[in-house]
Amino acid sequence: AINDRFGHDEGDCALRAVATAMKSAIGDDDYVVRLGGDEFLAFVDNVDGEALARAVERAKNAIEAYNATSGKPYKIAVSVGYDVRSDRYPEIEDFIRHVDHLMYRDKQNRHAPADPGAPR
Repeated sequence: AINDRFGHDEGDCALRAVATAMKSAIGDDDYVVRLGGDEFLAFVDNVDGEALARAVERAKNAIEAYNATSGKPYKIAVSVGYDVRSDRYPEIEDFIRHVDHLMYRDKQNRHAPADPGAPR
């Protein structure tokens, strides 16, 4: 949507901002790769589920800070799927599909209208 409305240079700027936010949330020995389009993967070693959840929260906070200070005419929003790899997914391709499914679930939840009767 950013490419369509503001041009590819601005879309590239937004992608760099997301990559920077992700990299700032993980360790120096870990890395972020662009899977394609606006999808990224972060590979983080030696982390448990709680530490991974904190890293995701740091990345989301970094993106919110970017939105608040960038002066851009758009806001970046992210959907995140994450998990700790286990023996349940011996093949990396299966694990990536699993995390991709979690990302789409997060995206659906982010776009779902709020239920006024739901507990908060």
